[in-house]
Amino acid sequence: MRASWRVWLALGLGALLTLAVAGLVSCGKTAARAAAMPTATSTAAPRRLSEAGALASLRAEERWLETLYAQASPSVVHITTRSYAYNLFFEPVPREGTGSGFVWDAQGHIVTNYHVVRG
Repeated sequence: MRASWRVWLALGLGALLTLAVAGLVSCGKTAARAAAMPTATSTAAPRRLSEAGALASLRAEERWLETLYAQASPSVVHITTRSYAYNLFFEPVPREGTGSGFVWDAQGHIVTNYHVVRG
């Protein structure tokens, strides 16, 4: 029974530490985002496009995006991860996750986010 309260104490302290670190990280992201906000310094009126000019601009952008997609899509990969954790009764519990990435080079190296492959 004595080991049981220690496990719960460790889990509780771990959860509190995780929440504290998450709060610090999110505060840092908010401050960085606020510092990067652009400020209006020009008083010139915005340039307006005619309807035909706007439509032509959108069509050109759509063609550019289609070309970009056609070039990049063969390198996009879907990643599935599987690991095992243990519950309080020391029974293995499977954990699965998914994510995406892209092929980096001809040797087959794949770039993805850390949270996809962590653990």
